[in-house]
Amino acid sequence: MSQDGNSRRLIRHGMVLFLLGLVTGILIPTLTSPRLALAAHMEALLNGIFLILVGGVVWKQLRLPERLAAAGFWLLLIAAYANWGFCLLAAVFGASQVLAIAGAGYGAAPWQEQLVGAGLGVGAICILAACCLVIYGLRERGLSGLDQDATAR
Repeated sequence: MSQDGNSRRLIRHGMVLFLLGLVTGILIPTLTSPRLALAAHMEALLNGIFLILVGGVVWKQLRLPERLAAAGFWLLLIAAYANWGFCLLAAVFGASQVLAIAGAGYGAAPWQEQLVGAGLGVGAICILAACCLVIYGLRERGLSGLDQDATAR
């Protein structure tokens, strides 16, 4: 898909995630750990705004070959949804090992703690890699011949 198409898709996913954050906010009092639910609520709102910002402002400025742009797009989406989803799952389970401050006073079965930890780990790795790609794509120096062909489309 084109850079413009990915830009629009990032904005749309940002709005979806923002909406999910609002719904999560409504659910805060009903979940096992309200503080973890609040963390999930904030994750969705902030990640939604982040995707809207990247899609609406930053994405069109990137100088990346098509494959790196596609990787960055998917890394951003995986990170945004994983951070919200696994925080929400932690709130449902009461998992507190990875999110010790927000989850203080709660505990979950070992497999639930491991699932939440693994999911948040994947989200963290994805957002770090995506940010590195975006920073690289915003470089000032000239493009190689291959990069110019990819951004000319």
